[in-house]
Amino acid sequence: MGSCCGRVKSSLKGLTLDSLLAYNTVKIVQINDKRLGLLHYGMMVLIICYILGFSIFWQQRYLLLETPVGSVRATLQSPQTKGLIPPNPEALPYCGLTNRSSYNNYTDFPCLYWDEDLTVYPAIEQSAMFITTRLSVSNRTLSPPGCSLTSPTCHYTQVGNTAEYYIANIENFTLLIDHAMFTQMGIQANSLHLPGALIDSHGHTVNNLPINNTVGVQGRPDIVNLGVVISAAGIGSLDQQSTSDGKRSMRNDGIVLLVFIKYSNTFSWNWNALRYRYHVTWVEGTKFKVTQPIYTKDEENIRVWDRHGIRLIFLQVGELGKFDFQTLLLTFVAGLGLLTA
Repeated sequence: MGSCCGRVKSSLKGLTLDSLLAYNTVKIVQINDKRLGLLHYGMMVLIICYILGFSIFWQQRYLLLETPVGSVRATLQSPQTKGLIPPNPEALPYCGLTNRSSYNNYTDFPCLYWDEDLTVYPAIEQSAMFITTRLSVSNRTLSPPGCSLTSPTCHYTQVGNTAEYYIANIENFTLLIDHAMFTQMGIQANSLHLPGALIDSHGHTVNNLPINNTVGVQGRPDIVNLGVVISAAGIGSLDQQSTSDGKRSMRNDGIVLLVFIKYSNTFSWNWNALRYRYHVTWVEGTKFKVTQPIYTKDEENIRVWDRHGIRLIFLQVGELGKFDFQTLLLTFVAGLGLLTA
């Protein structure tokens, strides 16, 4: 114990104020070599150009970015509602006739000339729409006869055969899309006041629109044929093979299309200039159907409409920016870290 205390006392005697306040510092060496100096300062200039020219100005990293939120309203209109006369069944190869039973190796069915009220189900949805292309109709009755649905043994059974139909001329139905968006930064707009465009599956703007179709014209609503939307998704025809069931066509089986509405104000140096682009994506390997029971005189007998068709889902995406000094400062300071590396 005594020897331990002695060692502590002797070590404390050697301490001075200078040694207690001593600190380490970096030693700087000056290199007198023009080749290394040229390389050193050249790299510093490149880094500064990268920070200012590429990162801040070209990539616009002085902007505070935010994804907008909003709402989408879509309605459908048939050619008949617009006063047009649709083609006869003979001109539609998928419509079943007495002398024609198949098209493109898929079975034809009789065609129904429905309007938009019958074709769209349900009547209204938020940011989505279902459009019928094929209808299966069956009749069902309660079994055993006279039973009540309060009984656990009572259930519906089908009576007779199922009738199959196609909805005629569905590609020439027109789709009206109205959308609005908002950000917490205070940026808001309606599609009527913005320029826009429809982009195809190859990334090109669709310019050759049918007569009376408009997309992205300020002051006018976006109205486009359903066939144009299908084509923009990269689908050549609804009568091609379904990727969900190889024995059926897309018209028969149904498809799912995602319609991305991409907003932007970073395509130019004017942040007050906004625009949108429609990008339509086909979800391969999927189909869509809805079963709609229709009661007749009473609950004992019902008619069931089994609908297959096109499911449209509208998604508002993109980024809108606004100048923010803190964002600019963080970008600049992060870039300066390269100079000290």
